[in-house]
Amino acid sequence: MAEEKKLPKEQKPEEKKESSGISRREFLKDAGFVAGGAAAGTAFIKLLGCEKVTPEGVMKYVCPYCKEEFDTFDELKAHVAAEHAVAPIAPETIKLTVNGHLYELTLGVEVNEWDTLVYTLRDVLKLTGTKIGCDHGDCGMCTVLINGEAALSCMTLTVECDGKEITTIEGLANPETGVLHPIQQAFVENYGFQCGICTPGMIMTTKALLDKNPNPTEEEARAALAGNICRCTGYVKIISSVLAAATLLQKTRSKG
Repeated sequence: MAEEKKLPKEQKPEEKKESSGISRREFLKDAGFVAGGAAAGTAFIKLLGCEKVTPEGVMKYVCPYCKEEFDTFDELKAHVAAEHAVAPIAPETIKLTVNGHLYELTLGVEVNEWDTLVYTLRDVLKLTGTKIGCDHGDCGMCTVLINGEAALSCMTLTVECDGKEITTIEGLANPETGVLHPIQQAFVENYGFQCGICTPGMIMTTKALLDKNPNPTEEEARAALAGNICRCTGYVKIISSVLAAATLLQKTRSKG
């Protein structure tokens, strides 16, 4: 059974200065729909993904409650506030299982409705192995596993992860002995990094790949890591590390 860890009430995430452009977290926070509290926050979250493009190429915003279409997001927000004020109340707490530990986070205290997972992992849970790069879903640096699937934590709301299992780079090594996971060991032995800031995302993407495809070809490995950007290397050593990790994992399984 997962060990439950409840954070102290006074512990709050520090606000971070956003990078140039607008991240998903910044957009959610600045949209102004969460000011009304938990119910309003839930209503706003329900608006995510409401956009659609007509056959004529015109962007429309569709009300998730009555399917009425609007020309702007502000019009949709005003409509939902006026016509659908009674929205499902957000839970007071959300539960995340991170690297085998159960965390109970209180909305409005440890986490806000607009917080993305990468900030919760780093600022609240202090798991700083997950890195922030572009903060726009372009570089793959923030990749973690959510229920076994590779996911960009800068593009995932923490509240969307309620009840889910999350694995970060800190969760791969043996927690008792500190022995590296075979994928981590393969990256070390094959020099699959230089500055190392992209490495956690590379390794987590590799784990998602090898969990599904234990013996990938070089082309399959390149395709799997296509969304992970490294500004130091030519990717040759990274791909070599992925293929070496596959071989090492097979040897480990055969011994086990």
